[in-house]
Parts: sequence; C-alpha cells; structure tokens
Amino acid sequence: MSEKNQIPSVDSFLHKISGLSILNYGTINICVPPLPNQISTEKQTVPLQNEIITEGGGGIKRKINPVSDKKKKKQKNIINIATLIELNKELFVNWTKLNEYELIYDSKVDGFSSVALNGCICGKENIMVIIITKHGYVFGSFNSLKLPIPKKTEEWVKNDPNFFVFTLSNPKKTSPIQFFLKDKTADGLNISPNTSKKWIIATNACFGIKQVDGCYISNSFVQYYNIPNGITEDIFVGSHYPQTYDVSKVIALQWKLKK
Repeated sequence: MSEKNQIPSVDSFLHKISGLSILNYGTINICVPPLPNQISTEKQTVPLQNEIITEGGGGIKRKINPVSDKKKKKQKNIINIATLIELNKELFVNWTKLNEYELIYDSKVDGFSSVALNGCICGKENIMVIIITKHGYVFGSFNSLKLPIPKKTEEWVKNDPNFFVFTLSNPKKTSPIQFFLKDKTADGLNISPNTSKKWIIATNACFGIKQVDGCYISNSFVQYYNIPNGITEDIFVGSHYPQTYDVSKVIALQWKLKK
C-alpha cells in the first residue's frame, strides 16, 4: 500500500484532533499535552514599603501614620506642626516663662480620644494643648499645675495661677492673644474620663473638644475671661455654641525650664 493510501494509525489520528502526543508504554497509553513555547508568568504586584513621615518637636521625632499617595486627598490649610511651634516658640517662652518643650501627644499618631490624650498628659505639669481646625485656625490652653489622672468622672484643674487660653490664628486675623480667667481660683482645664466616648478635653467657658457631634466655643467666654475691647467668643473660629467646628489635629507640648 502506498504512503498516500495508508490508513492513519490511532496515534497519529489522536494527535491531529487533539494535539496530544501519545506515549506508548506497552498496554498503558498516557496523554501528554504539548509543552508551551514559553511558560506564562502572572505579574505580581509587590507592595511598596510604607513611607515614614516624621515631624520634629523639642528635639524629638514622632512617626506619622503612612498614607499612600494615591489615597491622599488634597487638603486645604495643612499646617506643619514643627514649623508652627518654632515660629511661635519665642511667644510661647514669653507666655509660659519656660524655654524648652517636648511634643508628647499628636492625635494623628496617638489617637483622637480621651484615653489617648490622658495617657500622654495626665500626671505631668506645664502642659500646653493646641487645637488646629480644618479651616486652619489655631488656639489652645496652658496649665502649669500637674494634671490629675481621671477616675470614673471628669476632673477639673483649678487654682492654677498660670492657666490661660490663647489664639494663634483666627478668622479675625489678629495677632496671637492670651486670655486669663477673671477668677484665677476657678476651674480651668477639664480632663475627661478615659471611658468617655464623647468628650476629649475642654476648658472652662472656652473650647470643648469632642469625638462626636462637633466641637464648639462656649457662648460664656467673655463673662469668664479678661479680654481686650472688641473681642468676642467668635475670635477663635468665627462662631460659638450652638454652632460647631471640625478639628484637624490636637497636639500637646510639655514645657520645661532649661538653665
């Protein structure tokens, strides 16, 4: 029989219809798929190492939670804390009569809650709390006395002759101003209990910082503090209770006297 008229074998027939090579091992036939010319490799995405951003303060550096550039949203009125402190350091030294500071709390790092803040400031003296709003307004308070550790209820810091509140940047665009209580034996700073799910920190008749429902400036401010003529409750953020404002960050500094 000629080659052209030869009946194809079962092996060659299967190879044509399936592309499979038949390897004959006696009575056992094993189908082996044709090997590809190149082995396809799936592209793997290797996660990039998170960037660590640091901000200096009083000779120390604190890590800021890394945020992916793709996830970063453009924010207005972003304030660099290290720059803010250094630009106002001479002013702070004049106000507190102390000349060395340490950044001991940053809400972006330590957490925005009473337990987080209390863990950093309670039991310490010469504490300055600074609030930065989402509109870029900056204000705060200072206590020279050691801050109490709260138990199940709030704790007031009273009889602090050096307690004051202040504004650094405000909608009225005034120069920085500090305000003292008319009665220096009155309550000053309010420390919220660690279990609070609502409050973080507050001052008598001035600011109240909350985790929920918005923060506010008291409508009784002018009644409790010595203020220059023309100043009202709206000096801090442009409004007062019951209107609220949003906080961007809260930080705390501990001041010391370096001889």
